[in-house]
Amino acid sequence: MAGKDTCPIRCSTGASWTKELFDYKAKDGKAPLWTNSMFGGMPTYQIWQANENNIGTYLLKAVKFAFPSPMDTVLFYLLGPTFFLAYYASNPGLLRWAQLQ
Repeated sequence: MAGKDTCPIRCSTGASWTKELFDYKAKDGKAPLWTNSMFGGMPTYQIWQANENNIGTYLLKAVKFAFPSPMDTVLFYLLGPTFFLAYYASNPGLLRWAQLQ
């Protein structure tokens, strides 16, 4: 792979789309709701969404602070199904309802 770039064209294109958004946010203080630079115009929540006051954001920051990069992803992959299955085990009526659908 000598001399080859591993990042496809969509990496640089996505970076340029978000650059316009972050430039506007730095100038105005708030992220725009619409951009005309992509596909003739589209809502910016499909590119980037700010979640500063979301409890999930604080939880994610705490986990990323406590664990290194690949380990935090594996932790979420393991804990997600664990909580999901524990919820279904505690509520068997919901599990029977889901099987009927």
